[in-house]
Amino acid sequence: MKKKIALLLSLLAAVLFCFGLAACKQKGVTLKDFPETETQTVALGSVYELKTQAEGEDGNTYRLTFQVRTRDDAAVPVFDDRFDVTDIGGYVITYTAVTDGVTQTSVITLDVTDDTAPTISISKPENGSVGEEYTLPVITVSDLAGTSPEVTVKVYLIREGERTEITSLSERGGRYYFTPESVGTYEIEVTAVKTNGQSKTATRSFNIDEPVSEGEVFSPDVVSPESQISFVAAGGVET
Repeated sequence: MKKKIALLLSLLAAVLFCFGLAACKQKGVTLKDFPETETQTVALGSVYELKTQAEGEDGNTYRLTFQVRTRDDAAVPVFDDRFDVTDIGGYVITYTAVTDGVTQTSVITLDVTDDTAPTISISKPENGSVGEEYTLPVITVSDLAGTSPEVTVKVYLIREGERTEITSLSERGGRYYFTPESVGTYEIEVTAVKTNGQSKTATRSFNIDEPVSEGEVFSPDVVSPESQISFVAAGGVET
């Protein structure tokens, strides 16, 4: 009876030992810089470079595979093991490694900060005439974070280095209008400000001339005193 008990105890010990070895085996090789979970902070507009391998404490290097998704669980396109940080909501990266037949994962959460300025685009303006309503070109303001910046549009008359704001500028249906009263060069100034304090200003210039009468051929020489001076190529005589 004692022998049977001793045999059973020996078998039990052997089984426990085998389970212990199996449990140890299931842990696989410990990888350096491969946390189970981690949170990192990245900047909007930056490029995030993914890891492709990890070093094990056994001295070997192990290949990593990865999956990148937004916080909203949308797939993120990856090119050359990197991706553009364009989603202010953040990302979740899941790394996978196989060591000694054991699969290990590391989940990295990316919090995205926004230090970007808005983007302003002003279409090429046309020239106009005094006394005729002028329509400013299309103005587009965008923001990488998807917010709506505060936009200010102004028009200035530039004369002898001085800028005089046009106070009659009005807005209808997303476009801006005014009726110029003076000949000269005008400047469109668009400023966009985000809630994060970042701002951007863009400008475009155009000219306003006297209206051309019906049947009259417009020539810049008519409104430019300097153009009254001409040269006779053959003799070089001023007239």
